[in-house]
Amino acid sequence: MVVPVLAFVAAIWAVDFHNRTSAAEVTKVAYAKSGPGPRIICVAQDGNRATWYCRSPRWGDDPDCRPANVSVTGSISIANQTVACE
Repeated sequence: MVVPVLAFVAAIWAVDFHNRTSAAEVTKVAYAKSGPGPRIICVAQDGNRATWYCRSPRWGDDPDCRPANVSVTGSISIANQTVACE
């Protein structure tokens, strides 16, 4: 009985509360995908740092954002399309 409860608590912690990565790591992946150019600034959009918006003038005149998502395992994916920064 204890093991399933601990597994459940660990899963909730990993998905909802664990800080998944840092701004430096997300920015590094954004530069790797986009190549050299104007500065990229990535800002976390939620408490556990799973969703990020990366902003740069390279993606438009009024700098729009590229969303980045960090999985529970720590892999970072940057979207190809730009969205309006929130």
